[in-house]
Amino acid sequence: MQAARASSADPSTGAPLQQAPIPAAAPPQRRADGRFGRAGLATALRRAARRGCAPPVVASPPVKLDDKIAVVTGAGRRVGRAIAEELAAAGATVVLHYHGSRVEVAQLASQLERSLVVKADLRTAAGCRTLLEAVRKHCGRLDLLVNNAAGYQRGPFAYETDDTWNQMLALNLVAPARLIRGALGLGVSSVVNIVDVAARVPWKHHAAYAASKAGLAHLTACLALELAPAVRVNAVAPGTVAFPDDFSAGERAAIVRRIPLERVGQPSDVARAVRYLFEEEYLTGVILPVDGGAGLA
Repeated sequence: MQAARASSADPSTGAPLQQAPIPAAAPPQRRADGRFGRAGLATALRRAARRGCAPPVVASPPVKLDDKIAVVTGAGRRVGRAIAEELAAAGATVVLHYHGSRVEVAQLASQLERSLVVKADLRTAAGCRTLLEAVRKHCGRLDLLVNNAAGYQRGPFAYETDDTWNQMLALNLVAPARLIRGALGLGVSSVVNIVDVAARVPWKHHAAYAASKAGLAHLTACLALELAPAVRVNAVAPGTVAFPDDFSAGERAAIVRRIPLERVGQPSDVARAVRYLFEEEYLTGVILPVDGGAGLA
């Protein structure tokens, strides 16, 4: 028995029915900032699925830093100073940590519109608490943390002492871990650790320093996984952007020859990388080399 066909004629006159044309669907609407609104995105996703296409990429706008509280450890000199200046230029209120660079950090603070200066010895648990309590008291919260303060020593491994290792690990690895843990209670949303190309490229006569930085690089990856999605944790791995004071002219020239871009970097190169990692909110667990290609060798 056949099923009855649906009639396409007017039952009273027998004349064929005229079907009204189906209006074309309006294109998905984008907002003024170029992103799809919620309804527009749903429409675009349905259309992409019907065509067998990949869904549209919905870009996240850069995170604005003009209402953020940022802590930069070791902010008085070199890379730390450049990072503090870069974040302040983006509009952040910068907490300038120092231990021995009192004159330099005071001069920097005088140039910034909004800043707080805090002295603390981060090699100790008490020093880390001092910094965090100052932030809590004066700022009420913490959004961005830059673990930049570091110790540096070089020499033959056979002559390194337990004190050498304790000093390197205390400042370069344990202090960042303490500060990140304490910053969680202040609402931190993004952390950038300053590691080093030495974290993955072995150097002679730098065992304690390189090992401490390698530990910080791995801590970055561990915490990026554990603290997501509430907190993003990234790192910048600078190459040579400021020579240690005890490097001879010959040593400096030899280092430059090993860099594919044939020049050393500047602290401002690292500072811009730090800002980038703070502003791009889909990045976590990234260790960004800023080394002119030195890590390729």
